[in-house]
Amino acid sequence: MLRTILLIVALLIILAIAAVKTGLVDITQGQQAQLPTIDVKVRDVDIGTTPTNVQVPSVGTTTRQVELPSVTIGKGSNQPAPVPIPAPAPAQGNGQ
Repeated sequence: MLRTILLIVALLIILAIAAVKTGLVDITQGQQAQLPTIDVKVRDVDIGTTPTNVQVPSVGTTTRQVELPSVTIGKGSNQPAPVPIPAPAPAQGNGQ
């Protein structure tokens, strides 16, 4: 249980560092002589679905169209550009 909590905390710290490094979150500090003021700018993130054909296991395998999540990231008033999420690789079963 403790390992799980430590793993989650470590992942959250890594995600926060990655968000700042990639510019997804911008943190700036105000003047040093007075009480510090912090200005945080966050980009717009849109989450949705995109219809995609993937192989779905049944008695055999058939290709069906399913909704996959899609994420778009834009800068405020700029046009957001869709970020494609690759379809998962088909499962390689060994009959078990």
